Amino acid sequence: MTRTRTQIGRRRALGQAASHGTAVILYVMTEDTRTSAVAVTDRLRAYAHARDWHVAEVVLDASPLATALDGREQWAAVREAIVERRADGVVALAGQVPPLTERCLAWLTEQASFLATVPLNECAPRTEGSQP
Repeated sequence: MTRTRTQIGRRRALGQAASHGTAVILYVMTEDTRTSAVAVTDRLRAYAHARDWHVAEVVLDASPLATALDGREQWAAVREAIVERRADGVVALAGQVPPLTERCLAWLTEQASFLATVPLNECAPRTEGSQP
């Protein structure tokens, strides 16, 4: 029986989950004036750990929030990690990623991957003088 790329990806993900769990990338926008990058990273890490997900990488992106995903400086690094199976999914703060396009959703499905978003209200607000 010939398997599709999606089926192969799902089987690989199941095997990885059985052996070492789900690996994720924490995707953090450093130019978000609503909160600090440190608070976001801490919250995303806690979210991942609560689900027994292994944090494989933390990607910090200095692109403006209004920039489309494909135009962001570090999104290519996220895509590369997913394609190379260094990560099974992405965890980001709600509002730091724009609504996913059909093309992006199709790509995530093809890679047997996912994007999880964490609500902003669960992160500490940025204070004057705080580091991004």
